[in-house]
Amino acid sequence: MFRIFGPPGTGKTTTLLNMVDEAIANGTPPSRIAFLAFTRKAAHEARDRAALRFDLDPTTDLTYFRTLHSLAYRLLAVKDSQLMRKTNYRELGDAIGYVLSGNNTVIEDEEQRSRNVEHPILSLINLARLTRQTLRQNRYGIGEPAGLRYCAIAPAQLDIVLLPLAGFDKNGGRLGMGGGFYDRCFAFKKRSAQQKPLLIGIAHHCQEVSALPVDNWDIGLDMIITDRAVIIPKRGRGKA
Repeated sequence: MFRIFGPPGTGKTTTLLNMVDEAIANGTPPSRIAFLAFTRKAAHEARDRAALRFDLDPTTDLTYFRTLHSLAYRLLAVKDSQLMRKTNYRELGDAIGYVLSGNNTVIEDEEQRSRNVEHPILSLINLARLTRQTLRQNRYGIGEPAGLRYCAIAPAQLDIVLLPLAGFDKNGGRLGMGGGFYDRCFAFKKRSAQQKPLLIGIAHHCQEVSALPVDNWDIGLDMIITDRAVIIPKRGRGKA
């Protein structure tokens, strides 16, 4: 498997098609080659270019030139009724107390997609990369546009915080990366577990353990969402 990353116009498709050319020359049937992209526009462009370049039938020879989502949908053989719909997003939103739009519209243009990122900082970073602007390293080693200005928001002013988890238990205990940033940031919730923000852990169900050790400075989760369940932790151990 090969993964190619880069802004528009940097030769990603050409590089991959050269690799397809080499694979076909080495005897790999075209129907056994997958060319995966994030958007239909990119996948169709690669398919059409490959069909013209290698004199192939796109419908029979290049069946795996498609988007990642399309491939997953095909391999899983799921029905439309098994996919999340607006009513499902509404039900989940009611459960977590947050409005979810359930908008599945795919933005086909890479630069337009970067401009549509809702987070203002991530939007600027993505746009800077696409337009080849100068990036400087922040204290965490993450590239940011030079001269970036933004206002910090106090943790207590946030409504919801989504937290990727390394591990969790049903009492709201969480396993992080050991830096202590999370517990120091939300230490004020020790005074009142009902205080904003709502702390929601995101994990796979396989990351659940029976019980995690909890110290007196640990801040528990208000909710955990996995691929199988929405868990509301019990008050007590692991809870602020």
